[in-house]
Amino acid sequence: MLLVFFLFQALPADMKLLIDNRGLLVEARNMLQQLDTISVALNSFQDDTSNLSDCTKNWLKLVADESILEAVRKDIKQRFLEVVTPLHLAAYVLDHRRRLTDMVRDPAATAGDENEVSQDPDLEPAMQEQVPDYFENKDDSFAAVLAAYEMQDVSVFPKTAFHPSMVNLSPDKYWKYLEKISALLPVKRFASEMLKIFSCPPSSAGIERMFSSAELIHTTTRNRLKNDRVSKLLKVYRYFRSERDCECYSSENNFSFVEDFE
Repeated sequence: MLLVFFLFQALPADMKLLIDNRGLLVEARNMLQQLDTISVALNSFQDDTSNLSDCTKNWLKLVADESILEAVRKDIKQRFLEVVTPLHLAAYVLDHRRRLTDMVRDPAATAGDENEVSQDPDLEPAMQEQVPDYFENKDDSFAAVLAAYEMQDVSVFPKTAFHPSMVNLSPDKYWKYLEKISALLPVKRFASEMLKIFSCPPSSAGIERMFSSAELIHTTTRNRLKNDRVSKLLKVYRYFRSERDCECYSSENNFSFVEDFE
């Protein structure tokens, strides 16, 4: 404590005033809090298990976060509008976890007019309209499949598609499951398209980490490893580095509830 006291006394007078300035301290803490919110979002963008839906959700959270300065939020929104694509919006709107979570919290919230397609309140109408336009351009049959999914039509989709327990599945496993068990060919093609969307990495950080991990496996002392062996070792290494992937394969997340509908 004495050392700190003597060091403080040795500081110039103008620097002492800055240190004693309580207003500056409060402002610095507010800035750190705002930076912390942004850094959490940036980390989520670069996470190995993140997808386009997670990325879009975090963008929207930043835009709506009132703790961030208005000028900064405007820059964030402008950047979001520059980078967002119909793929981001499709992944966000058709992320079953958000839909099923709302259903568990308030079943009446999802029960509406059969002819009315539900709108996500977080998205602007202009963005919402890009989703059906994207699928119509991909395949003529996708528009009808999208409408059936929005209305939770069990004559088109399996009953298990809307079961609350499905919220435990990651989006890629969810759509892979629907692709496997769906009886209608348009639904299978639609699920296959959604599987491709959720397989897209939201940033190049994960790919760069793959190359860095490959350098740890294919070293100068192990330079005779074949490409096939390096690929397998790399998959195992990245799998065990990803905790959330391990949780997705836990014994708690199984398809035992499917038997109730068969």
